[in-house]
Amino acid sequence: MTRLDYARVQLELLTRRFEAFEIEDPRDYAACVEIIDEVRRWELRRMAGRSALESSGFDEQRARTIMLAVRERRSGEIIGAVRGVFGESVADDPEAHREYRFDLLPQELLVHTGIAARMVIRPSYRKSAASLVLTRKLYEISLRRYGMQLFCVSCEPALLGLYQRMGYRPLARVWAKPGGGYRVPTLLAGYDEAGMAEIGSPLLSVLREVPRPWPREGLEWFERVAPQLPRDCGVRYWNPELDDPLLTDLSADMSTRGRRELLTNAVCVDGRPGDLAFCEGDGVRGVAVVLAGAVEARLDGRPLAQLGPGEVFGAVTTTLDRVRHASLVVLRPDTRLLFLSRSAFERVRDADDRAALWRNVARTLAGRVVSATRATQPSAALEELGQRVAPPGGGEC
Repeated sequence: MTRLDYARVQLELLTRRFEAFEIEDPRDYAACVEIIDEVRRWELRRMAGRSALESSGFDEQRARTIMLAVRERRSGEIIGAVRGVFGESVADDPEAHREYRFDLLPQELLVHTGIAARMVIRPSYRKSAASLVLTRKLYEISLRRYGMQLFCVSCEPALLGLYQRMGYRPLARVWAKPGGGYRVPTLLAGYDEAGMAEIGSPLLSVLREVPRPWPREGLEWFERVAPQLPRDCGVRYWNPELDDPLLTDLSADMSTRGRRELLTNAVCVDGRPGDLAFCEGDGVRGVAVVLAGAVEARLDGRPLAQLGPGEVFGAVTTTLDRVRHASLVVLRPDTRLLFLSRSAFERVRDADDRAALWRNVARTLAGRVVSATRATQPSAALEELGQRVAPPGGGEC
């Protein structure tokens, strides 16, 4: 977020441009489902089941949930939504244990544990204060109305920093979902006033408005286990100032500022053999650069090619907004991947830098066409692959 974006968010909070509320009207509920469906099905092309509300993290039929919405006050339009799930209602679900690491929580505290799931904001409002207003309201209602003390979120690696600034801590190491993509299980102790004050959490002001005395069970458990939580969960932000030769494929001929814009918020993930980093047919728009180790591109389970340090996967389908034509599987235990989202490409502003970036992508595509004429693999799948133009031995995250 730029300084201008930050100033805009603060102004929107001050003027109360947005308001969030718990859904009671069926028409508002339908509007929220429509937004979730719109974002997840058509924009992200992520569907865990037949409907936008189904999740790979728990059984939808068993889950007890609430729905919150955020709307713009002036227009009255609902522009985002989030679901709160009562942890106790999915406590026996193996998928919930794997996704949110409920196995690490005391059984008696699950009744006071909530899950934040399916948060979506319409694209045109994602740099606004809408998501923060919605997050604060879910937190407030969960504390005041439903007696929650612990909050769980399974977040993408790129969003880990955002949740950490609120006070969430990684519960365990990053892991790859069976359906593809990495997640980090995180937890927030809802009454950790000292911890929130230390980091300047935007939730702190909400907490201090909750009448005292506050319940202590969740916080006392958290304080006992906090020293045992992983310091390194296998996710790190890339230093955008680092001019690494392994990134030449994407950043050749770009200015220092252009490379910085491209690599800001890029994240490194330590992979494990068998991890499904990307899944064939997935609509998630992002690029992976192999920094260390080895990965394999596969089509219908069949190996297409092995990629090593300096090679890129997914640049073409990301820029052309297409679903993935191949999967990416980690082969070696020392594998490290750098992930860049589609927004990283859009963040490059200078015309010359954008031209250089598109030339680099076009060069990758040309390499795929040449490869397709020399091999028997389907050319559509080869568009996912990158060509190695840099020697091994790049910088660390």
